[in-house]
Amino acid sequence: MIVRMNKLKNIILILILCGFCESGFSQSYFYSQKLQKIYNNLSVSCMNKTFFAHARTDTTILCTEIAKTDTIPIIISIDKYGIIEHIGYQFFVGIDTIYDRNIIRFMEREFLNLLTTKELNEVLVENYEDRLDITLNGNSIGSNFFKNKTNLLKLLRNVTGFSVKRVENFYRVDVDCRSSLAHNNSVQSTLSFQFPADYELIYGMNKKEMDNFISFNLQNHKCKQSINEMENCVDMVYFHDSVYVCKGNSFMISQINNDLYYTVNDISSNLIFNQAMPTESFSNVMLFSSEKNYTIKVKQRKYGNINDKYTICSKDFFDFFDKNYDKYFGIEPAKDGILKGTLIFKDRSTNTIHLAYIEISVEALMHGGEMNMTLTANIPQHNLENLYGEK
Repeated sequence: MIVRMNKLKNIILILILCGFCESGFSQSYFYSQKLQKIYNNLSVSCMNKTFFAHARTDTTILCTEIAKTDTIPIIISIDKYGIIEHIGYQFFVGIDTIYDRNIIRFMEREFLNLLTTKELNEVLVENYEDRLDITLNGNSIGSNFFKNKTNLLKLLRNVTGFSVKRVENFYRVDVDCRSSLAHNNSVQSTLSFQFPADYELIYGMNKKEMDNFISFNLQNHKCKQSINEMENCVDMVYFHDSVYVCKGNSFMISQINNDLYYTVNDISSNLIFNQAMPTESFSNVMLFSSEKNYTIKVKQRKYGNINDKYTICSKDFFDFFDKNYDKYFGIEPAKDGILKGTLIFKDRSTNTIHLAYIEISVEALMHGGEMNMTLTANIPQHNLENLYGEK
C-alpha cells in the first residue's frame, strides 16, 4: 500500500507540474511547453514504439522523415520520473562530456527546433527577441536559409570543431563544419550562435516551469550517499584564538561568501562544529556536508504568488544542488539561541541564483534537528544587483 501511494503521489505531482497533454502517438510528459511543441512536430514514424517503455537516459533515434535526403539523429532524454527533460538534434556525439551540458542541450534543442518547426518566422522572431543571433562565417542568416532544411543539414552533417566562450553575460558558440559542394569539393564554414546567459533561453523553460521543476525535483530527489572530500585550503587566515578562516569567494558583498572556519593546532586542522561557536558551525554546515541529516521545512515562493510547502532532508537538498552551482552563505548574529542566514546557489551556466533564507535553533543545529527555509528559486542576478546597488 505504501509503494502504491508513493507512486500515486508522484503521478499527481507530475500532472500538477505542467498539465501535460497526450501526443498523437504516445502519452508523454514534459517539463516545458517548448519541449512538448518540438516533440509534437516529429512524425509518428520517427519514434520507436518501444522507446518510452525502457528509456531513462539519453537515447538516440534515427529519423528519416524530417528531410528526405538525410537521416537525422534525434537525442531524447527521459528522467527517472518518466518525464522528457530533453530533445534535440545530436550534432556531435559525446560533446556534452567536454563542454557545459546545459549549453550543449540548448544547441541541440535549437537545431531540432529550426529543422522541425512549422512556424519558422515565429521561431526567428522569438530568437530576435531573446537576443539569439545566428551567423554563418560572420554573416547574418536570413529566413530563406532555414526554409530549405538541406542548408542547415549540410553544415551539421560533418562537424569538425566546436568551441564555447563566455564573456561576462554572453555566450558565443562556434560550430566548425565541412559541407560538401559539387565535383566532390568541400568548404569549411563556421556556424556561430551568440546569446545571453539567460536561464529561460538556455533551459527552455519559463519562470513558472522552472519553479515547478525545482519544487517537483526537490520533493523527489534522493541523495546518493556520496561524501564530500575536503580540499586543501590555499588561503588560510588567522581569525582569533585557535580559529582560522579558509578564505573563499564572495557574492556581490563581502558578507555573503563561502569561507570555512577551522580550529588549527600543531597537529591538525578541523572544521568547526561545536556549541561554543554556533555561527561558525552554522556556516560550515551550510557550505560543506555534515554528518547530521537535518529536517528542512520548506516554503517555496513560486511564480504567481503561489507557495509550495514541503519537508525534505538536508542531505537530499544539498545533493540536488551539488552540481553546476556555487554556494555562498551570509549569517546574521545569533539572538536568543536562534541562528539565521541567507544561502545562495549561483547557477554556473546562467545569470541565475536560488536564494534560501534559513532559521534554526542552536540546539537543533547541534543535534540534527529541524530548520525552516523560505526558498525563492530562479532569480535573475541583475535583480539582486539592483538590490545591493552594484553593477
